[in-house]
Amino acid sequence: MSKNKRKKITDMTSTDARSFLLKSSNYVNITLPQYFNFDSIIDYASTILNDKDLTEISKTKKSLSNTENVNYTILVNKGSDYAWRPLQILHPIVYVDLVNTITEEQNWKKICDRFKEFQQNPKIKCISIPLESLTNKNDTAETILNWWKNLEQAQIELAIDFEYCISTDIADCYSSIYTHSIPWAIHTKEWAKKHRNNKGIGNKIDSKISYIQHGQTNGIPQGNVLMDFIAEIVLGYVDLQLSNKLEKLTEEGELNDYKIIRYRDDYRIFSNHKEDVETIIKLLTTVLFDVNLNLNSSKTSLSTDIIQDAIKPDKTYWDMKFLSLYDTDSSKKIFKVGIQKHLLQIKILSDKFPNSGSIKKALTELYKYRISKLSNKPNDIHQIISIVTHIMNKNPNSIELCIAILSKLFMFLPKETVNDIINSILFKFQKMPNTDFIEIWLQRLSIVYKREKEFNAKLCQKIKDKNSANIWDSSWISENINFDESSIIDEEYISTMHKEILISEIDLFFSEY
Repeated sequence: MSKNKRKKITDMTSTDARSFLLKSSNYVNITLPQYFNFDSIIDYASTILNDKDLTEISKTKKSLSNTENVNYTILVNKGSDYAWRPLQILHPIVYVDLVNTITEEQNWKKICDRFKEFQQNPKIKCISIPLESLTNKNDTAETILNWWKNLEQAQIELAIDFEYCISTDIADCYSSIYTHSIPWAIHTKEWAKKHRNNKGIGNKIDSKISYIQHGQTNGIPQGNVLMDFIAEIVLGYVDLQLSNKLEKLTEEGELNDYKIIRYRDDYRIFSNHKEDVETIIKLLTTVLFDVNLNLNSSKTSLSTDIIQDAIKPDKTYWDMKFLSLYDTDSSKKIFKVGIQKHLLQIKILSDKFPNSGSIKKALTELYKYRISKLSNKPNDIHQIISIVTHIMNKNPNSIELCIAILSKLFMFLPKETVNDIINSILFKFQKMPNTDFIEIWLQRLSIVYKREKEFNAKLCQKIKDKNSANIWDSSWISENINFDESSIIDEEYISTMHKEILISEIDLFFSEY
């Protein structure tokens, strides 16, 4: 793939980086129905700030840090009944303020120069710096392709040079990042400890993140590209510290050849000597501990089959299963089994590999090749709906695809039946804790039938009534500023919305086909 198809944020000017980070899709990289549009509110926040410091529009200097629910949090299930990931939509004003601060010309130069230091060791390769697409693909799709090429495919290629690979990741990375480690990363730890009250960019980022978290210094919010970039600052510092230790061992002849690939908090460590990969993982543990981070022992494994280890088992399983579902002698995809049996195979996949990427792939294929082409009501439509609901219940990463499939099936049913089924699904999910994300997508399913339907999630209430409870707590803002949230709802889009959720709404790679 040619290099000009994507551009790293660290290769941008400060002006271009600001524009990139202020894109609506980068401000909120949580998958939401398309009638949530944050372009206007980001522009509105930029106008309110107008190059002012945040304290100039606050009631008092400490009013922001004294406000507990500045940001809107959506808890998303990570794949088990009791594991939840908090995703946050930051208050637009604090987000824009942080972007403006980071992308001031001198601050941006300092950060980008530091990244050059992080990346000096060619044996440690970071492939997760935020990217902007230079093609018709969106930025997220280009990021996924970058992961596929530079992690999965690179690992297969490296199998010819290395015999051993350790795979590992950082436990609860974002929620464990110590905000004081940000100035350590940008300025060095020694500088930061001597200049605690200095207005260096590292200290500014540290204090601003702390202010928007009610003074908390453990953890950074997750859910936007800006925080992905800030995480990269800390993890780039870890790369540098690890590199220094490894270079010393290499010079002393105690370490042979090695290669490390890092995608955010996910590491692949390669060597021809088992002792070397074990030495590197021990040093990595030490370096991470110094910045309050720890490796996830349950996801750390040593492999001697580097090629097999590069491909996730769910992917291998489903690729083979999908081939068995349709007639390979045909130029078109003519399936050997009905939709219900096809879905049952996806259910088996989801039971074996819950919340995996292959479930999304399987559901996309089902929708694209079968569900979207339906012209008549399936005889077993209620059984199909039940199986889809089960998959959605157990695999929250695939909710939007399940909702899209249901939206097409509902077109063959009377409105009263649709409302009854939606009520049954909603009742089923309301037995679970933390259902905001599920409710947001169930509302997309129901809104074309009954907009006034009741949901508990604040974003859902906003759809029903723009003047309902606020998404963000803006009580810290000066009283002469009336912060209006209503522009996040695109009424024009709602008025022209299809009952069927089109693939263009949910598939990152829609432009490909």
